[in-house]
Amino acid sequence: ARDQVVTFEFTITNPVAAQARAAVFMTGTVRAPPRPAGAPSAQGLAIAGIDVAGEVLTASLSPAFLTRIVSESTNVNGAINTVTVSLAMNIPLPVGAEITVTGLNSVSEPARISVREGDPGMFGGSAMWGSRTLRLVSAQAIAERHMVSFSFQLQNRVCAQPCGTPVFVNATGGESARVLQLASTELFGTVLGASGHVSWFSKVVHESTRTRESRNNITFALQPNAPMYEGSVVVIEGLVYDPADDRVDIQPCYNCEGRPPKCFAGGVQNLAATVFQLDSCHIGVYVTDENGMI
Repeated sequence: ARDQVVTFEFTITNPVAAQARAAVFMTGTVRAPPRPAGAPSAQGLAIAGIDVAGEVLTASLSPAFLTRIVSESTNVNGAINTVTVSLAMNIPLPVGAEITVTGLNSVSEPARISVREGDPGMFGGSAMWGSRTLRLVSAQAIAERHMVSFSFQLQNRVCAQPCGTPVFVNATGGESARVLQLASTELFGTVLGASGHVSWFSKVVHESTRTRESRNNITFALQPNAPMYEGSVVVIEGLVYDPADDRVDIQPCYNCEGRPPKCFAGGVQNLAATVFQLDSCHIGVYVTDENGMI
């Protein structure tokens, strides 16, 4: 109808390199209106070429990472470290896109390792690791500006001084869209530099009574700054009590939330422990959970 705005759209691939604005013209033919029966036919009216306002297909922006952050869970020497990467791109990536993270200074052996995704199933739950490089293949399309995050575990080196190296990321459209390439770019953040030592985020001790000769429940709450594994020994010293008392009953985990014991070392469930007495004021504890670690 007269004065009606007609809008239509279609998808086309931008050129691989920037180019000057092209002159876009629109032409067409206006169909003649219907004629009554028996009336002579009429020709349509041609629309002369008109320069369309606006710039398209200039490809003036390069594919790039809008967000690129890396972080870690611990800097303790030799510890298993959870590394988290967060990315957002200024272009969409198709299914099968490849994201590669390089410069990961770890002693972990080459293998396919588990990946925990912010979007379930984004990378199929795993990635290839080797030569300080992590390679992921997307199982889902990634929208433009969508924040993608994933975490994986690698083992820290043992370093006297921080020994991390710059970490870089690059991406391609995969087998179906090799023309899409995001150049290697350094991530913001420092990971896998190690040089830290095992210590405690939290270490608190409580007792149930101060009355002389009464049975006293001593409670420890400990939270390590790195995972501890089966065979680790926690030594508690400085406890002075009656050496003749053979009724020492050590409970390595206590019910801190009104549920089954789960709060030793920061909230581990299914905790098991072997406790042994070194002497009258030293107690050792072998601690594990169902995964062999706390």
